[in-house]
Amino acid sequence: MVARRGISRVRWALETAWATDGTGTIGNFTDVRHDSVEYGRANPEMIDNMILRPKRVLAALAEPGKKNGTLTISGDLVASGVAQDASTSATKTNIAKIIEQIAGGYTAGAGATTTGSLVASGASTTGITVTGTQGPRFQEGLIIWVETASGSGLYQPTVIDTVSTDALTFAIALSFTPAVGAKVLNCLNLYETDQPTGTVQWLVEGEDRDNIFLYMGCQGSLGFTFEAGKPVKYTTQQMTTEYVHDDEIATPQGGSAMSIWTPDGSTPVIWVKGSCVFAPAAATTRVTPSVAAFTFDPGIAWQEVTSVNGVETRGGFERVTGQPTATLLIPHSDETYKDAISAQTVYRVLLAAGNTATKKIALHLPRVQILSAVPQDRNGLDYDLVTVRCLANDGLTDQSTDLLRYPWGLGL
Repeated sequence: MVARRGISRVRWALETAWATDGTGTIGNFTDVRHDSVEYGRANPEMIDNMILRPKRVLAALAEPGKKNGTLTISGDLVASGVAQDASTSATKTNIAKIIEQIAGGYTAGAGATTTGSLVASGASTTGITVTGTQGPRFQEGLIIWVETASGSGLYQPTVIDTVSTDALTFAIALSFTPAVGAKVLNCLNLYETDQPTGTVQWLVEGEDRDNIFLYMGCQGSLGFTFEAGKPVKYTTQQMTTEYVHDDEIATPQGGSAMSIWTPDGSTPVIWVKGSCVFAPAAATTRVTPSVAAFTFDPGIAWQEVTSVNGVETRGGFERVTGQPTATLLIPHSDETYKDAISAQTVYRVLLAAGNTATKKIALHLPRVQILSAVPQDRNGLDYDLVTVRCLANDGLTDQSTDLLRYPWGLGL
């Protein structure tokens, strides 16, 4: 029988020791929601033996070298699956943990034991006053979700600009004025930090129970794709340092059938309900053009620390300069974006997929520069593929933390 590629299981764990088998505590490995995994098997780098030949056909055997490689995983980017209201403590989901390890930053509910609040008074499209004493549950720079009407169960995201006791002001206007008694939800906020630390390992199983490998000493990139009417997706390409076959790991898995598992978080979030704000950043004005597709590359780049005292000549990774970019597919209508390119007008993006308490995703790009608007044919219609470069958030008065100056933030 030929093994089927569509049957697989992927688990991951934080490393406690660099590129060292962690399956001795197999309970530390948790399942990864994925729909594709591409990986190398036992394929070290092969180094040619370039010895001079006494005869033309007498080539020497190549020598096996390093086991460094890549592991590419993609799947649904899902929400927390929990309504983070005034009675719910934030629980970090597995996908949030993975993104945190790659990007570096995580905050939920400002460290409060409970999250969320209610609109108490003073509501407008650009600010609210929450239930007394609950203002400290919120922080500047965080993505929050506000109920469209008291009891509606539908939510729209915005970003906190300032917090003064229990009064919150928004960096981006809502499309409605919140009603007294409407819920205000926190979410799992993930964002880029300047110097993230930590490495991970991945346990990959195939239907063929001999096709099980552990990849160690890993770190990598991130990417997100939003397409109208389809599930929100993530992808990560991991730089792997060392791999071992199932026979060689501390807790082999091939002696039994692959386990049935249930991933945490919500079910897939389809980009049907939601919105995409794309507007000049100098104002709170809410501008929502027709966006057919959106991609985001956080521009996360790592460089290996080469060391013969490490594992497979690698001693770890360091984050190096990268540049977050995004694309928006928007119907062509006028010269707005061309003029913005010439004037170097700074825009912002706030994208929302889903709008219920347990199934919602938001992506905030607080400052972007439009680099190009290239004509695109989409099913015979005239669109522009708008490419933007993401900049640090300089809109908040306090710039002292990674949260306050991030170039992108993700709310799950």
